[in-house]
Amino acid sequence: MDSIFIVFDAAVDRSRLAKRRLIPLLEEYKQLRQEKVFKQLGLDATLLEPFAFREENTASPSRLGGLILGSIIPMLLIVTLMLGAMYPAIDLTAGEKERGTLETILTVPVSRLELLTGKYLTVTTIAIITGTLNLLSMSMAYSLGVIQLGIETGKIEFIFSPLVLIILLALILPLSLFLSAVMLSICIFARSFKEAQNLITPVYIILILPALAVVAPGIELTNFLALIPIVNISLLFKEILLQNFPMEMIFLAFLSNTVYAMIAILIFSKLFNAEEVLFAEGKGFQFTLKRSEIRPAATLQPSAVFLLFAFLMVLLFYAGSLSQIKFKHWGVLITEWILIFAPVMFALWYNKVDFRKALHLRGFHPLSLLGTIALAPGGLMFATMVAQIQVKLFPEAAKIGEVLEKLLNFEKLGIHPLMGLFIFAVSPAICEELLFRGVIL
Repeated sequence: MDSIFIVFDAAVDRSRLAKRRLIPLLEEYKQLRQEKVFKQLGLDATLLEPFAFREENTASPSRLGGLILGSIIPMLLIVTLMLGAMYPAIDLTAGEKERGTLETILTVPVSRLELLTGKYLTVTTIAIITGTLNLLSMSMAYSLGVIQLGIETGKIEFIFSPLVLIILLALILPLSLFLSAVMLSICIFARSFKEAQNLITPVYIILILPALAVVAPGIELTNFLALIPIVNISLLFKEILLQNFPMEMIFLAFLSNTVYAMIAILIFSKLFNAEEVLFAEGKGFQFTLKRSEIRPAATLQPSAVFLLFAFLMVLLFYAGSLSQIKFKHWGVLITEWILIFAPVMFALWYNKVDFRKALHLRGFHPLSLLGTIALAPGGLMFATMVAQIQVKLFPEAAKIGEVLEKLLNFEKLGIHPLMGLFIFAVSPAICEELLFRGVIL
């Protein structure tokens, strides 16, 4: 049998393109050669194709348009809502602190509850108006654009029926209430517009990540996902734009977002009534290379905490990954004690922070220790349930479990079980808790 070798350079775009064009030509030539041989032998060439198949798309043009819109609109709408709430929230909290007008407003004959309600309704109203105008603008833009596209192709249609718009607008309301309360709760810690932007940027990114569920393959709206904020709205918008109206999911999403909004409002009200938060004396991160110029403090300021956390994440991503790949289990020790514990302790020492208060170090009652030990079995059961749900939602997560099983095989690693316990249990319990439960919380 003759062989043809295709030599190409995968690092060159033109070479890869030439290979992709050449392969169909060779397949066609091979088929012609086979048909010629069959004819010479007096056989029917159709024997080479025992069956034929064809494709038939059952999706209507409107559903195809809904699929495209469902991957675009939820993300844009959530981003718009957050931007609509973010800047008014910054101005009505950190902006007033920076201008020095907050104290003046508090002296007027208006109750703290009325003042809080006014600020919250202002931010929420602007967020709702922004989201509504954005939704109407997108619906008009896509609808007008699709009229021409539908005439030319007839394959895709973007349809925004009155029912779709009404349901989408109704779902925007509790989401706006929730996002507005979150933005205000974060911004109230800042003392300047710039510091508020620094604090809210990580939160902004965290809130966007759940919206990406709409473009993740294989994720469908379930009763469980209908209870997760932002994720439920993203997936529900996609279903509605596909002309599906799951009333049970709509009710669950609306109810759950309303509950989350009430919780967020309650948190904001507590923070607004806390004098130590509203009139915090901290000026943010004390950026100076001279430790003698730094004033002692009880804890790190939020801006300094975010800076430390960002630095550690970069350190863990690069140095931590490399150390664990090269040194295996010993790399875990390097990660915990050198890349987490040491920078945290240095940051506290350098900023003259009270270690006892910052790390929440205090004595405990013996019964508390017994209660903590009793929590272990329940925590293990809960973690197992979460892992099972995670595997159902994301089957690829099962591969992580296989890697962990190999990592925790102490005999194969050649280490004593007690050393393995120290590496994988004691070290994270100390180092990571110092960072998260200590410095950050």
